Amino acid sequence: MAKHSIEGVKNEGIYVGASNSGMFTALQERGDVRGVYLGHDHINTFKDDYYGMELGYAPGTGFGTYGLGGTENHELRGARVFELDENKDGVYTGTRTVFAKDLGIDMSAKAQPLDEPLPMP
Repeated sequence: MAKHSIEGVKNEGIYVGASNSGMFTALQERGDVRGVYLGHDHINTFKDDYYGMELGYAPGTGFGTYGLGGTENHELRGARVFELDENKDGVYTGTRTVFAKDLGIDMSAKAQPLDEPLPMP
């Protein structure tokens, strides 16, 4: 974890292709790819710095899929936010994960239709 600066949680296995396609090396050789993220991984939220490139997962945003189970079934629902600043070299300044539970969203499994969209935090 320390070697690659891993942050977040891993709750299920990671699966890769049967052969090395060379994609990671190709991305590194470009020199301008800062990271690769996969979206909606139900219960993984981690990211790391893998030899100079960020690799990571964004949590699932929906409530109609599997989660951790029990009363904490949806605790990892949320989104990954990418921070950009046009005044900074390279524009990209980092990423963070925002969880629905931290925005005051009711995490219970009952039906919760919205009359209108929630305001931006």
